[in-house]
Amino acid sequence: MSDDQDRMYQERLDQERREAEQKVLDKQVDVAAKATGNLFMVAVALFLIIPSLAAVIFDVIFAQLFKLKTAGRVIQSAIMGLAIGLVLIVILSVVFQNTLEPILDNNNFLKMLFFAACCGLPALWYYYSHYFSLRVLMHNENYAAATKKKRTRGEINKTSMFVYPFAIIFYGTVVLFIIHTVQRNSGGGIPSILYLIPFAGAAILYIIKTLSAREKAKQLKAEEKSPIIGAPIAVILACIIPFTMVSESNSSSSASNQRESLIEATKNAATQNVTAKVTSNKAYVKSNPSNNDGDFVRMFPNKARGIVVNITGEAVARNDIIWIPIEYRGQKGYIEERFVRIQKR
Repeated sequence: MSDDQDRMYQERLDQERREAEQKVLDKQVDVAAKATGNLFMVAVALFLIIPSLAAVIFDVIFAQLFKLKTAGRVIQSAIMGLAIGLVLIVILSVVFQNTLEPILDNNNFLKMLFFAACCGLPALWYYYSHYFSLRVLMHNENYAAATKKKRTRGEINKTSMFVYPFAIIFYGTVVLFIIHTVQRNSGGGIPSILYLIPFAGAAILYIIKTLSAREKAKQLKAEEKSPIIGAPIAVILACIIPFTMVSESNSSSSASNQRESLIEATKNAATQNVTAKVTSNKAYVKSNPSNNDGDFVRMFPNKARGIVVNITGEAVARNDIIWIPIEYRGQKGYIEERFVRIQKR
């Protein structure tokens, strides 16, 4: 075979190989495109059904709670109190930020009182009033005649009255967020108070709907007893999560302050006698904080908690951990700042 034939044969082989590789690549791109398209369609479908799905879940939960009578009423009141309360907390914190921040930030009692009012009052309102309106609306006897279907007396209304309010809140908030993001990227933005518009629209629509059940709700309220004990229980349940948030916030703030105090105290360790107390039996000491593996110093007995150590120098940061140089009974090393607290004089 001549050199020209060899070259032509080799070029043909190279061309066939490139064509085969291109076919494989095209197939992979086609599969990826189809997968991306399917994921996009799933995402769009989920986006479209989120308000309806939320409304159905809400309907199912409350329909079951109606069957529990007083116990269900208490739980419903707590749920509504918490939901409305969290929205109120956010709205009031945004609208009256300059007024509320100085008052609430440094006063835990007022902060908890504020949270209790935002969550407790809606819970009471639902327990003594709106419970009956919602019960009438979700057990609408006229619904059977309107749909021309045979339904038993008091059957649950399958067309959720919450779909449109949920849709207004969800899509309105998404649209405002997109507008805010686009304008922020160009150096602008929208006032936070505008996020109240979807909630206001949903509230107005919901109020209009509930007004249609006002007369039947009054009649039902007159016929049914309202145990007093249920109201405070509903308020307590509605306030548990907000109170827990305040407690965790205080703990986090306290830990942050203690950490800053400890780090600041180590700056004077070279010239002053600075001591700290070990707070955990799991505390360990290293001779070199830069060494990630081992290098431990056996400084404490089995029970290290409560031992007072001397701080010998300024804190150092290694791998996102603050290490405190200490000395105990002639041994020196480094301990994580989370295991010690500055000893007050």
